Amino acid sequence: MPIKFRYLIEDEGYVRIKIDRVIEKRLDRFAGNKMFRYRCEANYSNVLYKI
Repeated sequence: MPIKFRYLIEDEGYVRIKIDRVIEKRLDRFAGNKMFRYRCEANYSNVLYKI
């Protein structure tokens, strides 16, 4: 389950964004390998992002 990630903003550099909520978790196959894909919701600077 993802908890946080880093995002590069040109003026500020790297910013750590905390995941507030996991909306969807899906198992996919890519080139025969299993991987989980997450759809998340994060709030940064009072803006709601769906990632």
